[in-house]
Amino acid sequence: MVEACRNEAAMAVPPKFVWQMTSPARIERDRDCWRDRGQERCRVTERYRAAQYSQVDINNGPREGWRRSCMAERGFTFQGYRPLRLE
Repeated sequence: MVEACRNEAAMAVPPKFVWQMTSPARIERDRDCWRDRGQERCRVTERYRAAQYSQVDINNGPREGWRRSCMAERGFTFQGYRPLRLE
């Protein structure tokens, strides 16, 4: 039953991949400190990290909504997560 709704959702809302920024550009700073003749000296080095892009499926949300509505039509309801039992 669950698999049927997943398959229906995959057919109704196919994947659509677009390039999207997954990590923005940033500057990383490293601070190295040491003692020199009783005084503390520090050096800060900066590195530029370029933005990272990846292909992302923008239809993932609508596909999940389709699957949930299919499950609801067949009588399934989400009642929350059960607690994990560590015995």
